[in-house]
Amino acid sequence: MRRVIQSKFSTGYAYEVGHLTEMQGMVMIDGIMCEVLAEKGQLAKVKLWPDGFVCYVAEYNGVIAHGSNPHNAFQNAENKYYARRSVESRINDCIKLCKEKSGKLPGKEWFKQHGYLTGSCEIGRRQFLKTHLEIDLEKEYTVAEFVDTTKDEYSGDIIKRFYDAWTNRQEEKCGTSTHCVLPLV
Repeated sequence: MRRVIQSKFSTGYAYEVGHLTEMQGMVMIDGIMCEVLAEKGQLAKVKLWPDGFVCYVAEYNGVIAHGSNPHNAFQNAENKYYARRSVESRINDCIKLCKEKSGKLPGKEWFKQHGYLTGSCEIGRRQFLKTHLEIDLEKEYTVAEFVDTTKDEYSGDIIKRFYDAWTNRQEEKCGTSTHCVLPLV
């Protein structure tokens, strides 16, 4: 959609597309004025205005974020997407992933899932690993092992809600059958 806009940067024509507003070679991306240097798919290399800092912008499920490199930009967009969703939907997504993987995930996936579930930042999760040297990111852990390790840490209440939801779904699946073994308890 083309319209004339006024801004403190200039007066000109703007084309609005989702989160982007193009204005005389500059683009407002996620509230930051940028010059797009290159664009491919869901990623753009941009120069920030007015300081000239070069960084990247990525889009994940309609959410846009800046980052110092392409991987960081995508990770930030993905984290922003999950942070905007309700706790219940984040818990349901994690349960779905656990079911797909038979209740065991590599430590590096649990590392990522903790961030999605609780909103914990990467630096905080890395600091946690420094004080829990027994955790191996390449080793697989069950839901119960993950919960036991993290339930009393940052946003442990969400981890406990996740475990309660996981356990309830397993019990619903098994009913009162004595032949059904809950796979992760």
